[in-house]
This record gives sequence, C-alpha cells and structure tokens, in this order.
Amino acid sequence: MATVEFFTDPRAFLVAAGPFLRAAPVVTSLLATVTQRSAEREERGDLPARDYPQWWAVVRDESGVVGAAMRTMPHPPYAAYVASMPPHAAEALAHALAEASALDPAHPVALDHVNGAIDVAHAVLGEQALLRGGRILQEMATRLHGLGEVIVPPQPGGILRPATTADLDLVTDWLGRFHAEAAAQAGRVHTHDGALSRDECRDRLPTISLWAVDGEVVHLTAITPPAFGVCRVGPVYTPPEHRGRGYAAAAVAQVSATAQGAGHEVCLFTDLDNPTSNALYARLGFRPVCDMANLTRLPFPA
Repeated sequence: MATVEFFTDPRAFLVAAGPFLRAAPVVTSLLATVTQRSAEREERGDLPARDYPQWWAVVRDESGVVGAAMRTMPHPPYAAYVASMPPHAAEALAHALAEASALDPAHPVALDHVNGAIDVAHAVLGEQALLRGGRILQEMATRLHGLGEVIVPPQPGGILRPATTADLDLVTDWLGRFHAEAAAQAGRVHTHDGALSRDECRDRLPTISLWAVDGEVVHLTAITPPAFGVCRVGPVYTPPEHRGRGYAAAAVAQVSATAQGAGHEVCLFTDLDNPTSNALYARLGFRPVCDMANLTRLPFPA
C-alpha cells in the first residue's frame, strides 16, 4: 500500500524526499536540482509566479519514501516530471493525480504532459487518459547518462571562461535558441517555447561557461551546482557557424572534470533522436543509466 503527499513549499519537499533523493542522486538529479533552485528562491522571497500552482509529491510505502514527482515547469506545456519508482508507487501517484482531477476538472493537476521515467510517465498519463479520454503520444525519447572517467578530447584553439554579466544578452539569446535548434537537429518540429526570461538567464550565469577564441565567444556549456553530490551538464550550445570544431567536446570535458575534481558525480540527458550529441558524449566517457520520455495526452477527435 502506497500513499501520496503533495507539497507547495520546495523546502518541505526536500526534507521529506531527502532520503529518496540521496539514495539515487544521479537518477533523481533533475528533480533535486530544480527543487533546490526553487528552495533557494523561496528563501530569497523571489520564487516567480506560475500560471498554475506548482507542486511536488512524495510517494511512501511501509519502507519509507519510494517515489517523487514535481510540476514546476515555468512555460508551456507545463509538464509534470516523475522520477523512477516501483510499479506500486507509480500506480498510487497516478491514482492520486487522477482523483484530484476528478474532484475538479479545472484543477491544475489535470495533466496533459508528463516527462520522466518512461513507465511512470505512462502510468500517470494513462490514468489521465482513462479519466478524460484521449491517447498518449511520445513526443521525445531521452536518455540519462552518468560519467565514468573523463576521456579528454583533442583540444581546439581558445579558452573556457566563466560567463559574466557582460555576456547576459548573448546567453539569453543562445539559451532561447537552444531548444528549437536541438529539435531541428533531431528531426522534430519544435512546438514548445522553453526560452528563459532575461532574469532567469541572469540567475543562471554562475552555472555557465563560455568557450572563446581570440575574444569571440563560440560556445556555451552549463552545469548545475551539486545536488546530493551530483552535477548535471546542460544546456550545451554551439551556434551553427561554429559547429564541428570540437568546442562542445572540450567544454563539456573540462567542466565535468572540474566537478569530478571537487568530488561530485556528473550526469547529463541526451535526446535519443540526436545521433551527434549521443556519439559525442559517449566519446567523452558518459554511459547510459536509464531511458526517459516526454509524453502528451491528445484528446480523441470530436
């Protein structure tokens, strides 16, 4: 028997979910880093307003916390994110979200988009489809990779340096272009605007490194601060005119080695439809951990 508890305060969630996040820090990296960032903003009193009440959830059974989820995405499609968990926990989470939707069809947990562990995402969105009708479409398949020993690639010209406030316009532009261009590389039509606001980009500056050649910035790599001992690489972006010269490989290897040198594990996500990025990260020493997906509920035609 599993039960589900919802939270609106990220700090309270981190306390409740701490043992679960700590037990599998690579698999739960996205959940942990996003929540940790939200908790820090909550402490400062500048957690941004959402178009819906954001929430976090833990799933418990007699052994303790065995699952976790969140809905914090700041832009359409406002997807929930679900971590890997046992089947009975996924079933309990799916039922809890479906029950909340049945009580109030306009309630923000009436989900049409769920990202995360494939089996859990299907369980959650499948309950929504049973309740509200429709079919499930897999929009994107992703894979989580963990880094073993960094394999240092050939070094291009230039240097890696931290981003500064003087780079804010460039960083805002490049992070805005990242999702659309990544979708195009994978052969998909980009349908969701994942661009960060200028203020959000300013907050991210300490996580971003830029590769510069003769003073010209040619590449961007970000890496999260450690959460439960794990740093996550991404986004990684090179403008089209500078691709194919080894900047991404060199930058990712360098930020990853720095994180490992500080005693942290390193992970990243890849789009399974992008053979270029998957091959690149394999050459650097990243190895598959688990597969995930972005799912959408599509209503049946009237």
